[in-house]
Amino acid sequence: MFAFSGWDVTVNLNEETLDGARIAGRGSLVAAAVTVVLLVGFNAVALRMLTDAEIENAGVNIVSALAEKLIPHPWDYAAVIAVMLSTVGTLETSILQFTRTLFAMGRDNVLHPRYARLHQTYRTPWLATLLITMLGLLLLFLSSYLPGIQMVIGDSVNAVGLQIAFYYALAGLACAWHFRKQALTGLGQFIFLLGWPLLGVGFCLFIAVCNVPTYDLTTNVLGIGGIAIGIVPYLWSRLRLTRRTATSAAA
Repeated sequence: MFAFSGWDVTVNLNEETLDGARIAGRGSLVAAAVTVVLLVGFNAVALRMLTDAEIENAGVNIVSALAEKLIPHPWDYAAVIAVMLSTVGTLETSILQFTRTLFAMGRDNVLHPRYARLHQTYRTPWLATLLITMLGLLLLFLSSYLPGIQMVIGDSVNAVGLQIAFYYALAGLACAWHFRKQALTGLGQFIFLLGWPLLGVGFCLFIAVCNVPTYDLTTNVLGIGGIAIGIVPYLWSRLRLTRRTATSAAA
């Protein structure tokens, strides 16, 4: 789930895209296809060129190990650049997705409206960007107490993968609920607007539930705890909206 994630950030940017209602949807499909091709292609090449022992010994450095087999030295150092660019791309994806989601939720009064504030010059949600920067630095500091980088990456990937499964399941439920009436107008609409999203929901939840028992305590605390923390702002926002509605009704 972690490896295939990130393509949906194109949907988060639909409001900043020309003709976003059409282009963002097509962009997400193209991004998903590119992600699948790159990941499956890399896995196929790695399994073809490296032995099981070499893959196990490489650990998180499998890109460098594969480059040493395919590219003569010193050009194999291009793998380092590839990993660096991939890291930057992952950070950008996380920042964009997080900030635009907070922006939309703040704009729609699901969270505090402060998260919908835009920078006067750059017209981007600067407060949400500042928040994820602080959270990222905090998590980076806490990860320094773990024994090694391989454990940090392993726990992070598993925990984030669990959260992504939950996130995609919610997205599928939201899609099915939003288009529930339109889905009953024809067989094609039923399959793509209701059946397919719900199938994705079932798959994501199945993956999440089956993997929880296999994770260690740190991974489960980060993964499930991160989801549980989201209940706090949700309940707070619901309470705030209830009070606002009651005040408006009384007035």
